[in-house]
Amino acid sequence: MMQHRRIGDYLVEQSLLTASERDEVLRLQEAHPRPFGVIAEERFGVKPADVERAWATQLADLAPRVDLSSVEFELGAVESIERRQAWQFRVVPFAYSENMLQMCTTRAHLPRALRFAMWRIDGPCELAVADQDELADALMRWFPLEGMGPSVVRTGGAEVFENAEAG
Repeated sequence: MMQHRRIGDYLVEQSLLTASERDEVLRLQEAHPRPFGVIAEERFGVKPADVERAWATQLADLAPRVDLSSVEFELGAVESIERRQAWQFRVVPFAYSENMLQMCTTRAHLPRALRFAMWRIDGPCELAVADQDELADALMRWFPLEGMGPSVVRTGGAEVFENAEAG
């Protein structure tokens, strides 16, 4: 059975914590249950953005992969979000499986898409990771919006979306 890597391992890989600091955070966490990242921030000055980046890497490693070129899109799933939301959060809902909405995003946009799903989606959903170009194609096909194209999917923030929407 494959063991999933912990967030502390990612922080060590990125040289944001040493292995002994990671182990100390784990001991502190065992004694006083709190999120690993919070303890690492307080005890060793790890920046919240670095914790989020490590968390995003962990999520992306765990997320299932989807080949959007071979997916049969369900209209009900596609219609579950608005065009603006799809582009802003770089997410495409494509199917329902046992009443669970299945959506995809890219590895880079997974944390943002996850926050959107938790805030906006009623009921259970699963986020999968798709290729950047496949996601761009699906966004343009199912959520056409003037000024939006593949370059928007390649960017990290919402600023491109907001600029295009204003123009």
